[in-house]
Amino acid sequence: MFKKAIIPTILAGLLLFGCNDFDCCIPKVPICKIVETGKQYAQLNNALADITTGQTLLLLQDIDHTDGIVINGIDITLDLDGFTLNVTSGPGAGLALNNGSLTLVAGGGELNISGNDYGVYAANGGAATVTNATATGITGIGVYADTGAEITIEGTIVGDTYIVVSGTPKGLHEGAPSLTKIGYTEYVAGTSYVFLKGGVIDMANPTPAASGLGWTYAGTVYAIIDGATVTVVRSNQLPAISQRRIVVDGATASMTLNGATITGLSLDHSPLLLLNANLTLTIAGTNTLTAGGFSAGIETQSGVVLTINGTGTLTATGGHNGAGIGGGRYEAGGTIDIKGGTIIANGAYGGAGIGGGIGGESGNITIGGNAKVTATGGGYVGAHGGGAGIGSGGTNALTPCAVNSILISSTATVVATGGLGAPGFGKGANIGQGGYGSNDGAEYL
Repeated sequence: MFKKAIIPTILAGLLLFGCNDFDCCIPKVPICKIVETGKQYAQLNNALADITTGQTLLLLQDIDHTDGIVINGIDITLDLDGFTLNVTSGPGAGLALNNGSLTLVAGGGELNISGNDYGVYAANGGAATVTNATATGITGIGVYADTGAEITIEGTIVGDTYIVVSGTPKGLHEGAPSLTKIGYTEYVAGTSYVFLKGGVIDMANPTPAASGLGWTYAGTVYAIIDGATVTVVRSNQLPAISQRRIVVDGATASMTLNGATITGLSLDHSPLLLLNANLTLTIAGTNTLTAGGFSAGIETQSGVVLTINGTGTLTATGGHNGAGIGGGRYEAGGTIDIKGGTIIANGAYGGAGIGGGIGGESGNITIGGNAKVTATGGGYVGAHGGGAGIGSGGTNALTPCAVNSILISSTATVVATGGLGAPGFGKGANIGQGGYGSNDGAEYL
């Protein structure tokens, strides 16, 4: 009786004080604060309305902000403090600056900007540093800098047009190593600048230089330097067919594939060969890697660590006996950790979609985050079993190739299909062992 009586009384009190929305009377968790005033905010827009020039906005948690940010005539600092701020706008720009600046405090976290017409737009001396800039519209511009603006991108740029500087469109391949901002590629026109962290490898360049920012080139091979950050763009098949490919040997590096295609390779040539390497690979835009025979689309031999993230699409296809991502012929798959992106991995003739090449162990495979993975093991027309969708390669032996470790998080979307064996030989598991002898591979998960 008491509880029934008190509830109408509370409701009447809320209405009396003009609060007809429960949410306005419930304490909200602060998501950011202005350091100089100490004031905390539950809404980013309110903090942006209050902040003044010279002040710092500190994130208190990850934020998904579904409105564009406009900075007009003030200079502010953003301290991400290890958190991620995702800004997603409809029409217009994700971040627009006019005679104002946004400076990031070093120390981790990400500022990801997405808008329909522009990712980041700056004019009249506007300046900003962001992690990733994306334009989602059909004719969207990733980064636009005009009338003395300066924009720095620490990660990726995505758009129908990547960059416009002082009215001049520029592809990612049209920059040059900066002499004023060391370690960045510079795009300049008039008094406006865009800087992209790291070097750029243009697979379509028919006459590459002997070296660039983060890489060297000899014969048909781009070799990645230890500690490098590079972005790979365009196709090795345009304007003319070539054998240009990439090798990471003994290096720890970061690489972005952004609209890259590497195909048409000869026997034993992988588009992206990793040897005793540790590579963080970000996927942006649409990318295709197709190996020559006996090699993997991305070849990660034993001892290699490959981490894949991003929001783009990658199709990686092995050559004869190779995995889509993993080992080449008779090779294990190394350590593969897929955290993001849309990944389509196709093994060939006994190679796993992700894992071992024909006759090869799976290696250690982890799939999580928001990754969307489709993995198909290679069928075989000779005397071998089929490759697993995710796992080990097929074999003609009476014992299967080992599955070392496969972990798949419920947050990821995974479709795996094992390859058919030759007549009289076993089918590869969807996730697990490749086919062996006349036996189907055992399912691991």
